[in-house]
Amino acid sequence: MRLTRRIPGSPIFALALVALAAAGIARADSIGDRRHEIRDRLSEKRLQIEQARSREQELAREIAAQSDQIDAVESRVSDLGSEVAALESRLSSSRARLAAIEERLGEQTEQLRRLRRELTTAEELLSTRVVQIYMSGRPDLIDVALGAESLGSLLDQVEYYRHLLAQDSQLVEGVREKRGAVARTRAETARLREGQAETTERLAQEAAARRAAYADIAAERDRLSSLRQDRQGSLAEVEVRREEWEAEAQALEAESARLASIIASAPAPAPGDAPTAPPSSSGFVWPVRGTIVSPFGLRWGASPSCTPTRTPPTASA
Repeated sequence: MRLTRRIPGSPIFALALVALAAAGIARADSIGDRRHEIRDRLSEKRLQIEQARSREQELAREIAAQSDQIDAVESRVSDLGSEVAALESRLSSSRARLAAIEERLGEQTEQLRRLRRELTTAEELLSTRVVQIYMSGRPDLIDVALGAESLGSLLDQVEYYRHLLAQDSQLVEGVREKRGAVARTRAETARLREGQAETTERLAQEAAARRAAYADIAAERDRLSSLRQDRQGSLAEVEVRREEWEAEAQALEAESARLASIIASAPAPAPGDAPTAPPSSSGFVWPVRGTIVSPFGLRWGASPSCTPTRTPPTASA
């Protein structure tokens, strides 16, 4: 067994020396523990940053896919909007034509009623004329001849009666022909109205169906837009957290580098005192090689001024 040399001086000096050494070791241990803790936190932050970046990529893919879906739906919305606008225009024109036909039909109906009244009046006049001539007693030729001033006057009266009858008959016939023409025109107008009404109803149904489809596809577009907006919000939150973690990681890296600098600036051991074991995880080593054979304190009833160690023959204590 080889003991370390005794350092001259009082036991108080030895205690102070041991205390300083212990303080240095404690401080070194504290720095090493602190650096180890920082490394653990830094590893945790780096893992969080990697997970955040993975989540950002996932959200970016979802947003891109939703954008493609929105573009496709938006194209369909545009097409349906054009179809609805075209149908609305055709429906408006059809309704305008139907209104014009109905107005014309109303005018023709009123005209037909007026002609019916005129025909009724003409027929009544003709009937009255016939009654006056034939029912009140037709004058014979002798009475007409005796009442006439001359032969010419007689012929004039006969011709006058014939002319009145012919005129009344023509009036009645003219009114009948006009009434028939108006009735035929009105019937044609009524057929036009029926066809136009069917066209208008068909266009109205098509427009309603297109409007419903437009509303459905627009709702789908709005739903996808809302989902994309939510994903964009989530992406922004993840990016903010990642940036915060990156800032924290940079601060931890700086602190770790500072502690490493402190450890590196510590004095190196003498060549003969090089440790036989590798540095600890904190980067510290024992100042000498050997084994402590007696802890600090009383030894054989006295307080030694050194710490006895067993060292190899080539090393000094």
